[in-house]
Amino acid sequence: MIQAGRVHPGKLLNVKFEGFDKIEDAFKLMDAKPKDLIKPYVLI
Repeated sequence: MIQAGRVHPGKLLNVKFEGFDKIEDAFKLMDAKPKDLIKPYVLI
């Protein structure tokens, strides 16, 4: 759906982590749940 342009993940995801080693950081951020967090994503 993303490739077809029907879904724009930028509206659903707002914190980017790069690399497999950042998965733990993304989970920690989700656990802390700051008010401005929608969802983090990890680019591998």
